[in-house]
Amino acid sequence: MLTSWVRENPPTYHAENSSPRRTLTDQQEFHYRTTRTPNAIYDEALAKAGADVRYKVYSRFWDYRTALQLHCKFMIVDEREVLTGSLNWSENAELGTLENLISLDGEIVSKYVGKFETMWAYGNGKLSGLKSRVKKADGKSPCSFKPISLSGPELAELRRLYKAGACE
Repeated sequence: MLTSWVRENPPTYHAENSSPRRTLTDQQEFHYRTTRTPNAIYDEALAKAGADVRYKVYSRFWDYRTALQLHCKFMIVDEREVLTGSLNWSENAELGTLENLISLDGEIVSKYVGKFETMWAYGNGKLSGLKSRVKKADGKSPCSFKPISLSGPELAELRRLYKAGACE
């Protein structure tokens, strides 16, 4: 289970063992896919390498004014260790700002695993209903909704249902 830091450091990602890898990040990272930023490229590379990449989605598009941001920043390593703190898991955070990162082990790890599983399952089974609501509203709404965890292809499919300019 990983967070977005591996996008900034692909060699570290590939050096990890072959255990299943899952990355959950905020929908704003998917938003950047249209601009071909490093985050979008790394997300695609992770998916091609076999990682399951999902996005916490809660609105038609990401906007800082309405964001229900995914602000949990942690990495679970082999369900034995958690790395967490203020670090934004980016090159800028590592090299350009003062951040903190702590390593936890023991019983607390299971709490983080549980939190990750809860976030991973946001809106499980709700995508078809949400798509029906968008279609029924002729692609104009809903502009925001309860958080749902979607893969890149699922999120792209949902966005295609909205009319241009909807919710802007």
